[in-house]
Amino acid sequence: MLATGSDDKTIRLWALPSGRPHPIPLIGHHNYIYSLSFSPKGNILVSGSFDEAVYLWDVRSARIMRTLPAHSDPVRGVDFNRDGTLLVSCSSDGLIRIWDTMTGQCLRTLVHEDRRQVSSVRFSPNSRYIVAWTLDERIRLWDYGLGKCVKTYQGHSNKSYSLTGTVAAYEPSASSGPSGTDHAFLLSGSEDGSIWAWDVESKDILWTSGAGVHTGPIFEVEVMRWNHDDPDEHGNILMISAGEDRKIRLWRGKVEKDKRKTHSGVNGIGPTGLNEETIVGGLTGIDGVNGLKDTENDDDDDDDDESDDDEESDEEEDSSDEEPNQEPEGPNTQTVPHRSANQTDRPQVENEDEPQDQDQPMLDVTTEPEPGPEPTNQTEDHDAFLDQVEEAL
Repeated sequence: MLATGSDDKTIRLWALPSGRPHPIPLIGHHNYIYSLSFSPKGNILVSGSFDEAVYLWDVRSARIMRTLPAHSDPVRGVDFNRDGTLLVSCSSDGLIRIWDTMTGQCLRTLVHEDRRQVSSVRFSPNSRYIVAWTLDERIRLWDYGLGKCVKTYQGHSNKSYSLTGTVAAYEPSASSGPSGTDHAFLLSGSEDGSIWAWDVESKDILWTSGAGVHTGPIFEVEVMRWNHDDPDEHGNILMISAGEDRKIRLWRGKVEKDKRKTHSGVNGIGPTGLNEETIVGGLTGIDGVNGLKDTENDDDDDDDDESDDDEESDEEEDSSDEEPNQEPEGPNTQTVPHRSANQTDRPQVENEDEPQDQDQPMLDVTTEPEPGPEPTNQTEDHDAFLDQVEEAL
């Protein structure tokens, strides 16, 4: 499944195999849709908007389950935990809030003393922590059970755009590390067009691509494949980055133990030898994808090929929008949130009241894309769409 949010205040679901939209858009927000996330089972969608609210949607019925008056400024990021029992939201008001998915109760509010605008938020893979991007060029790791920030990462540029990334966990084989241990690193884009990786524990910079791998800010970086079962002392990584230049770049690399020197000269475990191999270019916003091509980090080739990419994207624009299935029990769903570029375009509201304090166990992970069928046209078509999804699964 795929979900997209738009400036027209609607959310649309798309069936990935066919690229056709579900006949019924999700309508309820009163301003731009800014962030989206599927629950792990794919049956619930959470949305954040410039109207300062968080909505929970029943994907099967395409109806609102719950409305949360979450913040006093635009909601910039939302995410579910691993079992879907908790969700997190963040806002320009500087607050990060953890919610009970079923009751809609705010369990805890996290506020840094600087109260910087929070532009994006993610649960860690083990669900024990929350990673938050702020517009002071910092990424903070929160232990939300304790209600405090435990790590701060910096080096990237981030003052105006909503950037996000991911935490990747590497579990070494018996030959590469102690049994039961794992190693994690944080990936993020930067406004100067570079990608950064930090060791989560030590905060060391493990790797950076250098500026200019994208022209302009890199909005999102994701790990698309992580090989935990590699028999050697490393695993393979497929990383994807998306930027304001309307390009999606794929990167391949490895994770190695002790054999690699990090950016700061520290031995350890992390991404190394990341090389750009392919580009999905010619995107019109998020509307069209014209295919893959090989590259060797050659900026000149990128420029020469852009005109060809644009011609191809015009032909594929209508059919390449990804769509979601509304299978409540199908994990693997992906969302493409609307991203406004500049901070100044966003409405400002008053200060938010301070947190409610409650400890809650930590559980969450990121979600992934799920295949699905094709929709049709209106009320009865909604049921037909769901039937097709179930048959496809």
